[in-house]
Amino acid sequence: MLDNGQDLLTRRLYLALATVSILIGLSVILPSTPSEPVLRVAFIGNSITFVNDMPRFIESLAGNKYIIQDSCLHGSLNLLSLLYRGNGMYNKWRTQHAIITDDDDDDGNGQNRENNLYDFGACSIPQLLLGHDQELYDENSGKYSDGKNPCRRNTDYLSYRESLYDWSETLTWDYVVMNDQSRYPTLYRRRKKSLMALRQVYAPLLRTVQATTVFLVTYGYVANIPTNADDDASGWKYTPTETEDDIPYFTSALYYGYQEYQQVLERRGVPVRMAQVGLAFLTVWEENRELWRRLFFVDGMHPSPLGTYLNGCVVYATIRQRLPPVSIRIEQVSQLWKRARRMNLGKRSYLAYLTEEEAAEQIPLSLPNRTEASILSDICRRVALANYIPASLLRGDALNDEFYSNYPDDYGSIGYYGQYADADDSYSDENGRFWCSNDDDGGFWCG
Repeated sequence: MLDNGQDLLTRRLYLALATVSILIGLSVILPSTPSEPVLRVAFIGNSITFVNDMPRFIESLAGNKYIIQDSCLHGSLNLLSLLYRGNGMYNKWRTQHAIITDDDDDDGNGQNRENNLYDFGACSIPQLLLGHDQELYDENSGKYSDGKNPCRRNTDYLSYRESLYDWSETLTWDYVVMNDQSRYPTLYRRRKKSLMALRQVYAPLLRTVQATTVFLVTYGYVANIPTNADDDASGWKYTPTETEDDIPYFTSALYYGYQEYQQVLERRGVPVRMAQVGLAFLTVWEENRELWRRLFFVDGMHPSPLGTYLNGCVVYATIRQRLPPVSIRIEQVSQLWKRARRMNLGKRSYLAYLTEEEAAEQIPLSLPNRTEASILSDICRRVALANYIPASLLRGDALNDEFYSNYPDDYGSIGYYGQYADADDSYSDENGRFWCSNDDDGGFWCG
């Protein structure tokens, strides 16, 4: 006979075995759930996004299974001109890692095969967000005709892209990540064109696909590009920064400019999050100037792999509200670009700034090591998750027209940000050169 202690132990053992049996049974009956939801994320932007293939980099941060991305990217463009030209990746992403279908009858090297299909992304903003764009079939529309659009260059790719979705169904996206041309948010004349596009075209599209917009708030830089025009009254200087000491001004101007973008969408019912990449770069500028310099490509403007690492981590954390797993972002940092369609702007871009010998030393680009990844991850955590504001960020009223132009004397009281964003939807600029209108079929046209 069992004593009381043994009897209690036996009952506990039976109870534990029964609990295990129930859990095993439930695991058979109930469907398994993933550790986190799979998100659909669209990217709209320019070279800040496509250099080092940030869309696929963010897929890698999510283990290549918890984020599904698509994109419409074109170098040098702004949010308005992207509506006209669409995708510009035809020559940049015809690479081995981008191949969708492989023509075995060709030369065997896997590159530059005219009959291959490559993953260029969507050919236009409507095709990206809605799945279909009838204007891609209109050769005489004047849109998407700069010679860089994959659907204009390859009709098979157009057929492939348009076959991906049922035209009768409305697509939905969880997040749409967007960035403007790297100076537009700081200059009144250029900023208002982007605000117009956001108000009249993007807002209705984003409401249709039920997406949260994530603005990638870009960073200040000192570019090695000669200019002879200042401000945006008669021309415009490519960068307002002549020395590294000007970085807080440029960053602050971008910060306040993107606040206008946020307001114009939120006032039209589109939820918005801000991926404060500029603040993350500014934090590195304050704390480790040598590391900050290494965030840039040789031209001083585009991101190096370290810069893309910080870009991508901030965007990921803004979407997921947490950092990528340490097992991926630190321990596998050298593997995060294995699927990149292209890593940099190519040798020709190096030779614009370096000799052949110097360029050879920098190709391929160095990836962040584990120590650098740890430092940048912590800065991402502080900025994206703890709302850290660098001490050198300026107040809006401390910026002058050189860095953030408003033209209050010529155009009335505009304020430092936000008031223009509430303008009437019928707005066109004072010269009538840029305006948009919805058509009867729910599309848009601009003139």
